[in-house]
Amino acid sequence: MIKTYLKIGFSFLVLCLGLFLAGPAQAKELKITDYQVELATDEHGVIKQNEVITYDIQGQVDQLRHQIALGDVGEVETLKIDMRSADAKSAFPFALSDSHEVGTFFAQQDDSMLQVNVFNKMSDSQQIARYQSTINRTWTNYGNYAILSLPLLSAPGTVDEARIRLKFPKPIKTQDAQILTTPQQKTHWRWVNDQELEIQVRDKGAGDSILLEAYIPSQVLANNPTVGPESKGQSIVQEMDQEAAQRASKLRRQSVFIWGMAALLAILLIILAYFLGRDKHRLAQTAPASHLALDQVHPYQVLALNTKARSKARFYGSLFSLYQDGLIDLVAQAPSGKKKVDLLVVRQADQAARGQDQALLTAGQKLGEGQSFYVSDLLADKSLKGSLAKAQTKAFKRVKAKSFPVSRRNKWYRLLLVGYLILAMAATLAALLLMLEMDTSYGALIVYGLCLVLALVFYRRALPIYTPQALSKRRAIKKLVHYLTQKEWTDQEINRSERELSQLYLLSWFTGTNALYYNKLVASGRLPRQLQNWPDVLYDKKLSDMIWK
Repeated sequence: MIKTYLKIGFSFLVLCLGLFLAGPAQAKELKITDYQVELATDEHGVIKQNEVITYDIQGQVDQLRHQIALGDVGEVETLKIDMRSADAKSAFPFALSDSHEVGTFFAQQDDSMLQVNVFNKMSDSQQIARYQSTINRTWTNYGNYAILSLPLLSAPGTVDEARIRLKFPKPIKTQDAQILTTPQQKTHWRWVNDQELEIQVRDKGAGDSILLEAYIPSQVLANNPTVGPESKGQSIVQEMDQEAAQRASKLRRQSVFIWGMAALLAILLIILAYFLGRDKHRLAQTAPASHLALDQVHPYQVLALNTKARSKARFYGSLFSLYQDGLIDLVAQAPSGKKKVDLLVVRQADQAARGQDQALLTAGQKLGEGQSFYVSDLLADKSLKGSLAKAQTKAFKRVKAKSFPVSRRNKWYRLLLVGYLILAMAATLAALLLMLEMDTSYGALIVYGLCLVLALVFYRRALPIYTPQALSKRRAIKKLVHYLTQKEWTDQEINRSERELSQLYLLSWFTGTNALYYNKLVASGRLPRQLQNWPDVLYDKKLSDMIWK
């Protein structure tokens, strides 16, 4: 038994030692970060190609793989390769050899592709390699036309962006030439001048190439020895013209769809906004003028006017409402062992008439501390605080719906706006995919974006649509809110009863003007006796914020 344990222990030590000596495995990653190609064609139809590729190397590699497309009958006449690190000024030339030694490269033709292996030890660096090749028999003269079909950017690996420049020996009239690049959605070409063509490429996949097809007047390559039958050239030219026409037609159709859908969304939004505004205006005109007495306004109705009312406001609203109704008593004191002043809530009853107030009483009962609890203890219990916030939010929504009922038209307009938003988002996504595929009509995104933003604004600001009675009630409460935010006293305010002043002060907590209003009452000597019994902590906004946090 002891020998068995010794063998197991020895094997474990050997394994650990082997792992330690082997060291951590190093991941190898080779990424192409930049790809630039320049092609120069002479009058003999010979292409001199200069490829400059920047590699980002993570880990250690000992060779680079490269590919050079030759076309159907193309031949490589010469190939030169050099390389340098990104921070070096001069490049090191590599020699053609089959020795696979550092500083050499090996090239072998495989069908219409030249396979190249460059041998060099590299690790955790950026390397810039230059492949200079001369390729014969890529252009073929067919009567009046010289035609090219050549894959480019054939290096293995993905490429985010690349650029190709093709130079011709003589000026070319663009109407006498035809250029096709495949895949069309990943390429964009333009004439830089009458002798130079530029192709921008994006998102080239690993193992993919960019096919360049072109025809130009054969006079440009007058000395090209590679020739073919004129009838075949006419057939190729006709096929290329048809393909170009189909691509242009597809591009026009997609452009019409993109702009047409944008116009449709704009028209639909204008129509929807017109009818929504018209109906809201008609309802507003039929709303009767009304005046609400103070005893008819509850603080929760004032709070319901604020669409951004937070759980903190609802919490203190319930706290003050319960205190005003005599269902709780508030004592400002520091809990035992703590220096920070807190609010001690002493329950005088277990039932409240309003849902928000009952939620707070129920939360206090769940603390299990008898008839009293500290506010900080309640809010420190995240689970209890979360359930309280949810319960008060639901109750608050019921109060809001009961206080300010909405019109039946509100449901239909809400559905219309939601449907419009879904349609607009789907249309925007479809248009964006077409824009990326064809690389065109990006200006239409402004129209799509404006339609989406305006529809969201209408949904958030123009809804809900209230009944005339609810509008009348909201106007009356807004007047009261405006009155509470005034900084100047009026004779009407000075002559109010203590009960009215007490009610106004309670309402001021929900308009954010409680400190201002309290100072007014103290300065005028009109502080009601009921408010004189409130704990001083209620007037200290900073302290109430600290308790909540």
